[in-house]
Amino acid sequence: MTYSIVALDPATGDLGVAVQTRWFNGGAFDELGRLLGLARGYDAMDEAERAFSAGDSATAAVARARSIALSPDHDQVVLWSAVGLAVEGRIDEAREALARATAVEPRSGEHLRRFCEAGHLPGGEETLRALGLA
Repeated sequence: MTYSIVALDPATGDLGVAVQTRWFNGGAFDELGRLLGLARGYDAMDEAERAFSAGDSATAAVARARSIALSPDHDQVVLWSAVGLAVEGRIDEAREALARATAVEPRSGEHLRRFCEAGHLPGGEETLRALGLA
C-alpha cells in the first residue's frame, strides 16, 4: 500500500509532496519528480504570460526560461514558449524552440495552426508567419 500527500502553500506557492510505501519502488519517485517539475514548468509559463500581459517583458523572459529549464522535454511547455518568444519579436529563439517542440511532437505546427483558426493563438497569423508556419 502506498500513500501520497500533496500540499500547496497558498501564501508562497510552494508545493510539497510526501510518499509512504511498504515497498521500495524508485520508479514511482522518479515519476513523481517528473510531474512536480512539469507542474512547476507550467506555473512558470503562466507567470511569463501574466508578466507579458502586464507589459513586463523582462520578467516574462526570466519566467519563460525557468519554465523550459524545469520541463525541457515537454513539448507543450517548449511550444508555448516559442509562441511567447514570437509575440515578443524574438524570432530566432522562437523558431529554435519550435524546432525542439516539433522534434518531440511532430504535429506542433498543426496544433498552432488550429489554435489560430479558432482565434486562440496570441498574435494570430502574424505569430504563424514569424514561426515560419504560414
